[in-house]
Amino acid sequence: MVIASPPHAPSVADIVGSTRIWGVWTSLYGQRSERNAGVGDFEDLARIAEELAGSGAAFAGVNPVHSRGIAETGISPYAPSSRTALDAGHIAFDKIPEFAVSPCARELSDSAGSMMSQARDATAIDYVQHKKMTIEILRALFETFEIDADSTRRSEFEIWRSGRSGASPAPGSSSASRQACFEALSECFGSDWRSWPEPYRTFESDAVRDFITGNARAIRFFEWCEWIAESQLSAAQARATAAGMPVGLYLDIAVGVRPGGAETWATPDVFAKGVSLGAPPDLLNAQGQAWNLAGFSPFGLKENEYRPFREMLRNTMAHAGMVRIDHIIGLRRSFWLPENGAPGGYVSFPSEILMALVRIEAQRANCLVVGEDLGTVPEGLRENMEDSGLYGCSIMAFERSHDGFLPPGQYRRQSLASFGTHDLPPLAGWWQGEDIETRSSLGHLAGEAIDRAWSERHRDRVGFCRRLAEAGLLPDGIDPEAPPDRLDEALRDAMHAILAGSAADLVALGLDDIFGLIDQQNVPGTVDEAPNWRRRAPVTIEELADTPELKRAASIMNTGRRP
Repeated sequence: MVIASPPHAPSVADIVGSTRIWGVWTSLYGQRSERNAGVGDFEDLARIAEELAGSGAAFAGVNPVHSRGIAETGISPYAPSSRTALDAGHIAFDKIPEFAVSPCARELSDSAGSMMSQARDATAIDYVQHKKMTIEILRALFETFEIDADSTRRSEFEIWRSGRSGASPAPGSSSASRQACFEALSECFGSDWRSWPEPYRTFESDAVRDFITGNARAIRFFEWCEWIAESQLSAAQARATAAGMPVGLYLDIAVGVRPGGAETWATPDVFAKGVSLGAPPDLLNAQGQAWNLAGFSPFGLKENEYRPFREMLRNTMAHAGMVRIDHIIGLRRSFWLPENGAPGGYVSFPSEILMALVRIEAQRANCLVVGEDLGTVPEGLRENMEDSGLYGCSIMAFERSHDGFLPPGQYRRQSLASFGTHDLPPLAGWWQGEDIETRSSLGHLAGEAIDRAWSERHRDRVGFCRRLAEAGLLPDGIDPEAPPDRLDEALRDAMHAILAGSAADLVALGLDDIFGLIDQQNVPGTVDEAPNWRRRAPVTIEELADTPELKRAASIMNTGRRP
């Protein structure tokens, strides 16, 4: 195999015609609207992008929208069943054309109306209830599609199915068909294929072939769900750019998949077995981290001509103007932790080949690529990313020099700058130490470690106030050596203003930061102890554009990001 790649992925200047653009990142699952069923959907995403476009934002970023699986009860978007399929839980069922002509679907929707209203008003998301409410509506819409859909829509679906089959026309051979087959099997046997009856644990078995033959309708339903999800996500990107966003959607690609999910079942030889992806002990976590995620095997990728890696990139880039590759360090090396308790270690990957494939897919899709280059970064990786035209991450809370926080004016130009990430508290929460309180309450910090954390946070607040004073942005009445322990509106605006002046080509504001929220979306190292991945947006999408918080933040960004 010969990989002939362009030297660079597209740049901001290539796509936008200029640099110094800004956007907003948020959670899709947590979006509130007057019409959704309690979980943010692709119609919400389109509306968010349209509203933000009117404020001057160039992109709207969200968490991964990969498939979690119909039978899966886990809720983390970073532990998907498959990265080549979309989560049917984000389908806006009321925007499917058949909804207008399906009495059964409308009756189901009407009967669940009060539950949907309660779900929208609840303080935390209930994914199980949402799935129960929506899956039967989707099945009713599918039956209407099969019976009453016009020839044009039916033809579009068959063309999509054919296109997904590629060079392998046999039933069930495409990734979409394998995904659909897995979903149908998981309804029978559960979400983890490793506990299924032995004959069904491999796609190539006679039992699975018989299942495909005997359950064609059920499999076709899940293929239809994927087609609908892709259609709605593609429409969201089209609406974003039509509203004036030069980039549009900014989508995330997770670093790994669930060990018992669809991808490892459909293509087992591509994944490393008996190990979990993770991280070695470092300053952030002295015990190291085991993520319980399956990662690619370098040997399996080579034997399969890197098709799963290419497909993962292609299926996300097809619906976005920009993508983020989570833990891009994995293109150089991955830390594997054996399931038998043996010590972990790094495994090298063919980074030159993988970088070339990223450039190829990015140029084909005309898509910007951001790599999450945080943590223990191998020597030379950032230089390789820059040479390939990929953007790194400049996180204000981590960007430091010998004399404190690095002034944003000195950030890497080829990077996306933001205050934090989904694994960190929002700006206001970080400022007042909400994360320290949380870690203390969970037992992650105790004794002298708590005192040290508070002392460090005070020094950090001083460090940021000094940078604000140097930039002429410190609000009146604040002593930089004795900063307040709460972030008021003026101080928040000042932090946004110094970020707007960053040297980075891309700047992203968190929606939670814009509204001064304090609780983080995910507390690393916890599963049920914190309401991870269940927090809702502070306002509805219908209210968003008229809020003074967004107007003020947009004004700061539009002024500060001028060339």
